[in-house]
Amino acid sequence: MDLSLGGHRCCLLFALACLPLVGGCGGEGEAVRIVWLEDRVEVHGLDAAALPGSGLSGEDFQERFTVHTVALGKDGEDAPVAEAPPVAGGYALTEGVLRFTPAFPFAPGQRYVARWRTASGGTISAAHTVPKATVDATTEVAGLHPSGPTLPANVLRLYLHFSAPMNVGEARHHLRLLRLTEGPSGPGAEPVPEPFVAPEVELWDDEHRRLTLLFDPGRIKQGVGPHEALGAVLEPGARYRLEIDAAWRDARGAPLRGGFQHTFSTTAADREPPAPARWRITPPTHSGEALEITFPEPLDRALLHHCLTVEGPDGQPLPGQVEIPPGERQWRFQPTTPWSPGSYRIHIEAILEDPSGNRIGRPFDAPLGLADEAGAEAEPPVLEFTFAP
Repeated sequence: MDLSLGGHRCCLLFALACLPLVGGCGGEGEAVRIVWLEDRVEVHGLDAAALPGSGLSGEDFQERFTVHTVALGKDGEDAPVAEAPPVAGGYALTEGVLRFTPAFPFAPGQRYVARWRTASGGTISAAHTVPKATVDATTEVAGLHPSGPTLPANVLRLYLHFSAPMNVGEARHHLRLLRLTEGPSGPGAEPVPEPFVAPEVELWDDEHRRLTLLFDPGRIKQGVGPHEALGAVLEPGARYRLEIDAAWRDARGAPLRGGFQHTFSTTAADREPPAPARWRITPPTHSGEALEITFPEPLDRALLHHCLTVEGPDGQPLPGQVEIPPGERQWRFQPTTPWSPGSYRIHIEAILEDPSGNRIGRPFDAPLGLADEAGAEAEPPVLEFTFAP
């Protein structure tokens, strides 16, 4: 794909000269320069010997050229970014110029560094801070799932939803989990230290509107090192509050419209796998009505959107719209075309989980050796219903 400069020559005003950070670059280091543009980064001065092998794939280029976000230290200097994952994007090579275009626009106000690794083992880097734009704060936290007021103490993950795409690399600076306490002097709150896995590695969906907050599985599973040494993150019978501050920036560089808080209580750990035999199916009574399935416990909202499939009387999957009401205890399906009289089948994917990571026939926190004795995961049953208006 040709990403030529075209009419964007004026963007060279944003270019920064490359800075050799590691000596011994040789001839390649003297010729190569990194150019920051408004919507991409380019490497100029390459020759055939400096390029990856004949595959010319994105993975090949990423071995030599990466772009990272940069955090500023207390003294205003760039903090180390070795643990920050590369910015996602695509690569293209045209007339000796290697171009990197991010999957999402560079965030206003964010500092980045681009690195070219020379054939001799040296590094050429160029840092750039995207100018801030004046934008209105319109993005907000759209919800948190599981959304109920109580959660099992061994909940595995939380989903944080936003109304618009968010900036990447800021989560750990703008969210915290507090344990709420009651004492002689009144209510209090204590921060829960490092409740989530690797906060510097953020788990976003493709649109950067849903962030998965994953509790450390090692502190959930009984009998493993982290659980024995540190204990569980959440304790049964306690109250917690997840707080999001309004300074978190969206993909445009604007702060959130406001902060967000969600308070919940914890119950005993849930180690029972979901049981489809206990699900209640409510078939539609007329051709325009939705199919409803009610669960005795909440199930994972993200997985529910694609782990249940309705098969029509002709044996083909039905396209349609899925709705998950608040509480994640119900699944509604409205087919694209009206229901036809006949028998229908509901297929369940084996990866469907409850909030504690339990799958059908396979608890997440199974005693050591149980999984080996049980063999492969249990095949979920196929549920059936009849539409007879």
